[in-house]
Formats: sequence, C-alpha cells, structure tokens
Amino acid sequence: MRGDDKVREKALKASVKGKRLVSLLLAGLMLFLSFQGFGSIAHAASFEEQLASFPESYRPYLEQLHAAHPNWSFTAEYLGIDWDTAVFNESDYGVSLTAASSPASWKGTMDSVFNAENNTWVGLDGSSWVQASVAVTEYFMDPRTYLNDQSVFAFLDHSYNEGLAGTYESGLRQMLANTAMNGNLQDNSGHNYVAVLLDAGRSYGVNPMVLAAMIVIEQGSDLHGNCVSGTYPGYENFYNYFNIGAYSANGMNAHQRGLWYASGQGSGQTSYRRPWNSRYEAIMGGAMYYAQNYVSQGQDTLYYKRFNVGPSTSEDQRFRHQYMTNIQGCASEAQKLAQAYAGQDLALNFVIPVYDNMPAGAVARPSSGDIGSGDVSSSGRIVRTNSRFNPDAAPTQIANPTASFNTAYAVADGYVRGVTAGTTAGGLTSALGVQNGTVTVYNTLGSVITGDRRLGTGCTVYLYNNAGEVQEADYIVVNGDLNGDGRITAVDLLRVQKGLLGVTALAGAVYQAADINGDGQVSALDLLKVQKHLLGVSSIA
Repeated sequence: MRGDDKVREKALKASVKGKRLVSLLLAGLMLFLSFQGFGSIAHAASFEEQLASFPESYRPYLEQLHAAHPNWSFTAEYLGIDWDTAVFNESDYGVSLTAASSPASWKGTMDSVFNAENNTWVGLDGSSWVQASVAVTEYFMDPRTYLNDQSVFAFLDHSYNEGLAGTYESGLRQMLANTAMNGNLQDNSGHNYVAVLLDAGRSYGVNPMVLAAMIVIEQGSDLHGNCVSGTYPGYENFYNYFNIGAYSANGMNAHQRGLWYASGQGSGQTSYRRPWNSRYEAIMGGAMYYAQNYVSQGQDTLYYKRFNVGPSTSEDQRFRHQYMTNIQGCASEAQKLAQAYAGQDLALNFVIPVYDNMPAGAVARPSSGDIGSGDVSSSGRIVRTNSRFNPDAAPTQIANPTASFNTAYAVADGYVRGVTAGTTAGGLTSALGVQNGTVTVYNTLGSVITGDRRLGTGCTVYLYNNAGEVQEADYIVVNGDLNGDGRITAVDLLRVQKGLLGVTALAGAVYQAADINGDGQVSALDLLKVQKHLLGVSSIA
C-alpha cells in the first residue's frame, strides 16, 4: 500500500470510528429520553438523517423497521472493503461451513471438498459440516439479509450497560423459559442460570443475553451438546458452554478438543479461569474469553463476531479470527437474541456495515438447486470450482519464446516455487528479472495486483513479450500457504494434516505449497516444518 493510501485508510478508519462513537452516544441519550417518555420524538427527528447515510438499497428495509420500532436507531458503518474481495475470502477453504444436510446449492464443490466421481462432500468439521458455497456465503454476508425485526439483532452492540440490568434479567427469563437453562444449573451448586449469566455479563462487560444466545446455538436449547454433558469419556466433570477451542485437530474430534481445552490443557493452562471443572466456572470463564478476545477487539456484534471485517480489524486479521465457521451462525444467534428483547420498547442502536461495490439489490437466498449451482457469485466474478488450482487452466510456456525470466526462483512446470510468505507483487516482479518482455501478476479473482499487495498460493504470473503476446503463465506457490491468503496459519497446518490423513486431497499449487522441503512429496516432515514455524522455533524459507 502506498503512503497516500495508508493515510486515506487511517482517515477512513478514524472517520468511521468517530461516526460510530457519536452514534452510540446519541443512542445512549435516546435511551435516557425513552425512559423519560421522549424516546419516539428524539428518534423521529433524526431518522431521516440516519436514513440518508445509507445506500439506497438499504433504505426500504430501514423504513419498515422504523415504522414498526420508532425507538430504534441505525448507524451506517462504511468498511472500505470491496464486496467481491470479502465474499471471496469468506468462501475460501474451511472458512465458511454449512450443514451436510443443506441443499446442494449451499454446498461448495471447489478443490479438495467435493468428490465429483460419486457426488459426495468431504466433512471439514466432523462428517456433519461441509464447505459452504459462494452463493450461500454471499447471502449470509449481505447486511441487507438481516434488515428485519428478528435478524437485525445481528448488529446490536454486545457491551454491557448497567442501566439495562433490569431489562437483561427479564429478557433472560423470557429467552430461557422453554430451555434447559430455565432454572438452576444441572449440579448441586444451587446456582441459577439467569443469575450466573447476569454475573458473567457484569463481571466482563458483555450483554448477558448475547451470552445466553451463544450457549443455545452452541449446545441446543436442551443442552444436548457433548461439551456440557459432564460425562464425556476421559473428560468427566469438565464443561465448555461456548465450545471454545472445539475443532478437530491432532487426532481429537471437536468435542474432545473443546473439553481438552476446558480441562486446562494447551497454552495458558489457567487462563480464563480454567480448568472449567464446574458449570459455573465454564460460563464465567467462557464469558471472560469472549469479552477479551472479541468484544474488546472490536468484534462487538454478532455480525462482526462471525465476519471479522469491522473497521478496527487489522488487515492481517481480516476474514480470520472468527468465532464460528457455521455460515448461518450469525442469523441463528440474532433470532435468539431478538426473542429476549421481544415486547420491550427500548431505544436500541444497530451498527450496520456497508461494503464498497455491493450488488444493486439484496442477494437472493439460494434455492435448492443442482450440485455446483452455488459456485458462482451474483456478480459472476467469483467462481469456486475444482479447476481453481489446476495448472492446465492457465497457458503453459509456448515454444521458442522471445521473452524469459532470469531469476533465482524455481520457475518450471507451470509454477513459480520458492516464494515466501509476505512476498509482495512488486517484490516478485522485480526479482523475476524479465528479459525482452513484461510481467503481470493476477490474484485468484483475476484482478491485476501490484506494489505491496501480498501474494498467496494460486496467484498467477503472466509473461508477455514486447509485442504483448503471452509467453508463459505460472501459478505462484507460497511455501506453507495452502489457503492462498499469503500467510502461514493454523488453517494451513490443519489442511496439511488432513491431506496426510487422506481426509482431503492436496492437488496442484496447494500440493506444491505443502511440499515445503521440496522433496516432491508431502509428508510428516512438512507438517513438522509448519508446526515449528507457528511455534516460532524456525521459519519456512
């Protein structure tokens, strides 16, 4: 990013934060006025100004919400993020999942997640969860999807407000009335769920009704989840109400991994009040974890918890550090939270994100559709298929080229190997040493990237001669970066592991990125190199 771009980005973030702070302060004032009987007047006077701050496509939905709930206010939060870029990243391998029982159009068929020979999907978090398609990811990412009186709670601030203590208590009782949390904890402690959630919210600065909604989604209204049974073999009397750390890894299934974490294993064994060897400690510790790692980091709405795109999120964390992979998780939690507020005419403020270059109208919910029908975005610019990392999809070197590379990188067989994480488009272009021609670098969306834009596995380099004719096209291989984001993270470690176990296939540029030691095969030695890199023991060169 150029210096002037950075200045503009900082100015945008500062402006967005400032507008949001002002809106939240106004919401607090309106809340006070509503308690004095003046709330509807205050909101009616400002609603037109609020409406004008949103794109045209948002306004009909907001007008309907205002008509039904005149005490509510709405803040537009402009993110400065391109819509296609956001959808592309959120639909990447393992980032967004859907239930295996979902319609075919909801399930992705890109490389390594779908077997075209027998029309079956690979389980990515146990057998029940598979890759979400581009179409369903785009639908649940579209903020306009949530602009109804139930789902709009995806945009409610999660911070604790002492002035609403009474509202929290009545809301919790209403929300939990027909659940297994209607009464005391399932032990002999005498603790009541409502009281514990109120204590957790007040102690760590989180809306306790949000905590309750999270538990219901994670464990079910009947608390049938294995992480809260207290009887799971090998982890008896340990609990994890929020499923923190509950994902398949190192030979453990998601339940085992979650309870392993609850028992105080892994780094920081006593962090977040661990071990969670009582239901009370599991709820209190889970609330502490969520407050410190999400709410205080700017992921302070259900939407930002699921899609980490907020204005306070750094570029390195964007589209990562997300609380869940379930593509419907945000919508489901919002509906649970709405139940807690039902019938209470409160002055609530909703912070609603706006992306750059969004579709003209709200994205349609995918129909049942055929296999592969969800692989293309509404704009047609994002395509996720099995050919994404197929070298045959790009031109190969022509006979007798008049342009060539003079570089230390290994350029052969349709790949540029030896590229390290963090390498930029400008840095690679300079290092390729083009002779008698020019070079252009494209990202996986087919857009030209230059300067300090970070390269990821699957980007392509096109070599042109001085007449503008294509001489060669090669896929870039960033060692250790299997998901194409240009970084080496736990996501890449998991993908190497699943490849070794035969759970997912490694092919094309992904296989090359996993073969870190360059011996032509992916083995436990490559997995070990990724682990050491993540632990800081050694770096992948």
